[in-house]
Amino acid sequence: LQDCSLYIDEGEMISIVGSNGAGKTTTCKAISGVLDLKGGSVLFDGKDITKIPGYDRVELGIIQCPEGRHLFPDMTVLENLQMGAYCKRGRKLAEKNLKYVLELFPILSERSGQAAKTLSGGEQQMLAMGRAMMSEPKLLMLDEPSMGLAPILVEQIFDIIRELHKSGATILLVEQNAQMALQVANRAYVLETGKITLAGSGKELLESDSIKKAYLGG
Repeated sequence: LQDCSLYIDEGEMISIVGSNGAGKTTTCKAISGVLDLKGGSVLFDGKDITKIPGYDRVELGIIQCPEGRHLFPDMTVLENLQMGAYCKRGRKLAEKNLKYVLELFPILSERSGQAAKTLSGGEQQMLAMGRAMMSEPKLLMLDEPSMGLAPILVEQIFDIIRELHKSGATILLVEQNAQMALQVANRAYVLETGKITLAGSGKELLESDSIKKAYLGG
């Protein structure tokens, strides 16, 4: 990442779009503290958190739902969700959040006793998102939630993302599916080889000729 400057206001849904290898996941990891910065800074709630380790950023409410889901495969659905409430901020509201997650993803309630590895791809993505919600996020970062899913499941996942945002969640959405990402975003950034090359509202970027040509097949 170079000269990669972006912001997100409370209650917004921001999308970062770009091709594979553009630096989208790296951006998430830099914000969540998984990767150390060689320069620049990360500010959260007006405070410089650049030197704060990733596990303490979780306690601040910065929660990343990673690309590839990274579930605990041999643990049950319920146990995976409970792991999401492992942090202090999650533990305080674990019961309330579990009820909310199971209402948002009713299939997880049906599968609660199954091992995570036995779920379909779409169900695993729902579990990964549900686990993230159990941490009581102040900023929820969703990294490639539609990856590897059939079109009908992609629609379902994005319906849930819209519902999360409607409920007041602040969301940073990283997506290769530019069409869907720009449709749901308040604002969006285009990332190319580690640099932000375009920024604007989701609607503006959807109507941009260069975006249509590069990402939307137009």
